[in-house]
Amino acid sequence: MAKEFLTETIQGEVKIEERDGAMYFSGPFGKADIKNLNGRVYPRAVMEQALTDYNTNFVQKRRALGELNHPEYSEANPERAAFIIEKDLTMDDQGIIFGEGKVLKKFPMGEIAYNIFDEKIAIGISSRGLGDITEKTITENEEDSKILEVSDFEITAFDLVTEPSIGEFVGVSEKKKLDTKKEQVKESEKDNIDLVELARVLLK
Repeated sequence: MAKEFLTETIQGEVKIEERDGAMYFSGPFGKADIKNLNGRVYPRAVMEQALTDYNTNFVQKRRALGELNHPEYSEANPERAAFIIEKDLTMDDQGIIFGEGKVLKKFPMGEIAYNIFDEKIAIGISSRGLGDITEKTITENEEDSKILEVSDFEITAFDLVTEPSIGEFVGVSEKKKLDTKKEQVKESEKDNIDLVELARVLLK
C-alpha cells in the first residue's frame, strides 16, 4: 500500500532576521505527540526518525528546499523554491521541532517570500511528507475519541503557508537587522493572503 501524502502546520511565532546580506526566519516547524486539526498524531519516536533522515538526506546535502503553500506533489521543486534550510532541525523535550530557513531572494518565489516577511504578513511553517495512517481510539478525561496515528513517516519538505493545522498563527515578529544579539520585538499580525495568486500577479 502506498504511503499517504501528509501536510501539517504548527502554531508559533516566526522570527525574522537579516544578517550577512540575507533574510532568515526561524521558529517551530512541527510538533510530535499532539492531535492536530487534521486529527493526526505523530508519535515522538516516529518524528525523531523522520527528522534524523531529513537532516541527513536533505539539510546536510543542501537540498532542503521549501516552497510557498503546499503543492500537490511530495518532493520540493527547485523552480518554485522560496527558501533553503541550512542547519539541522532539532526537537525539544516538549516535542516541538525548531528550525531556520534562509530566504532565496534571487529566486522568483524567494523574492515573494522576502516581501511577505518584510510586510509582516502572518505566515506559518508547514511540513510535507509521506506516511502510513492508522485509526485508533484513545481515552481522555474518561471520554473516548479517535485519532489518526502516523507511522513510517518521511519528511520531504517544509513550506511557508497561510492555513494552520495546529491552532492559529501567532504571526511574525518585527523584522530587524541584527548588529547585536538583541531580542526580537514581537508584533502579531492577522493578515492573510493567497501566496500562489500573489506569485501569479507579481511574476506577470
